[in-house]
Amino acid sequence: MLEDYLKELKKEKLSVLDMGTGSGILALAAAISKKVSRVVFADTSISALKLARQNLDSNQGLVSAECSFVKTDLFSKIPKGEKFDIIMFNPPYLPQGGEKADMKKTWYGGKDGMDATIKFLEHAKNHLNNSGAILLVWSSFANTERLLSYLSEHKIHIHSEKKIHIFFEDIFAGIIKKQ
Repeated sequence: MLEDYLKELKKEKLSVLDMGTGSGILALAAAISKKVSRVVFADTSISALKLARQNLDSNQGLVSAECSFVKTDLFSKIPKGEKFDIIMFNPPYLPQGGEKADMKKTWYGGKDGMDATIKFLEHAKNHLNNSGAILLVWSSFANTERLLSYLSEHKIHIHSEKKIHIFFEDIFAGIIKKQ
């Protein structure tokens, strides 16, 4: 979805934030694009950031963007007023059960699977350029109605959406923009 979206944009020198970067695969794809000049890899996990750094270093010859790494719990360490053209987030989106505590932040997005997503959206809009977009992932297991209600209430719309069915759930990827 990222590559398709970058192709449709006319603007160049884009800035990208990959929140919850994990291995950094999406941030790396952005950093390789000639349209992107700056990428921030952000995660709450030091291990994830180390892995993302290794993946970036392994592909350094392909990267054209300036890249930086930030250890942060969502936007807590992203400077106030810093704006991006694209903010990507593949949040923990599964409804929470009786899982081990160390897995909660990785996979489980609260009681209905949307707490992390809604908290992200509350802050992301303050870091998004006026013509910017959020690339967001969510699951059919989570409370999709809560997400759609939040977007409608805050005058944010899904510009485009893709769905894939994996085993027993649907995974959605959407490009979300301010109205």
